Amino acid sequence: DFLATMSHELRTPLTSIVGYTDMLLSGLGGSISDKQKTLLRSVLNSSETLLNLINDLLDLTKIEAGKMDLALEPVELRRVVAEVLNVMGPRAQEKRIRMSSFIPTPLPLLLADASKIEQILVNLVSNAVKFTPELGSITIEGRPLPTGVVEVRIKDTGMGIAREDLVRIFERFSQIDNTSTRSQGGTGLGLAITKDLIELHGGTITVQSQMGQGSVFIFTIPQALADRGPSRTKHVERGS
Repeated sequence: DFLATMSHELRTPLTSIVGYTDMLLSGLGGSISDKQKTLLRSVLNSSETLLNLINDLLDLTKIEAGKMDLALEPVELRRVVAEVLNVMGPRAQEKRIRMSSFIPTPLPLLLADASKIEQILVNLVSNAVKFTPELGSITIEGRPLPTGVVEVRIKDTGMGIAREDLVRIFERFSQIDNTSTRSQGGTGLGLAITKDLIELHGGTITVQSQMGQGSVFIFTIPQALADRGPSRTKHVERGS
């Protein structure tokens, strides 16, 4: 309760800071100099980083308390992937990373919470961008499996993960113990929350990786069947 309350109280003013800074950069408050734009971008980037950390804490407290609700409905993976690529595009362009997707047509709809699926993909793609060097590549692929799930793969040409670190990559507050990773910062909650959200949907997530050759994160989400009915809210308890 304490973490949830404090996270909410911190998020509210930060959201205003992000919003007003973005307005100033857009010129809605009048003309600004190039130096002022540089300073405002630093304010915006730092505020967005803090906001993301706070959102992670809020999600963690909801999951731990068994209060994470999923608004399940048929979700088109292609549409969500397009939105994620649009959001993550600017970050990838800064490092000249090529991003692409391969989603076959037709692909069965997912039975999922659309916002949570987008969050899962943003977390995984953001992680890939963070650890992929310049001129690398990231690919999102989707395919149906005969077991009634859709499998999604996020491939990157990044630094890779050591074999001994694979067993704890999804642990809370876990950071891979090397200098390159520590320089990237973060709380170590992103992949843990991603795993929880996937499992709350009834899916699974695994990772394949080799040092210096990149990583592949593979997760599954149940398909939406025609007889499942309209959109519904699913209340999920941790471990259910």
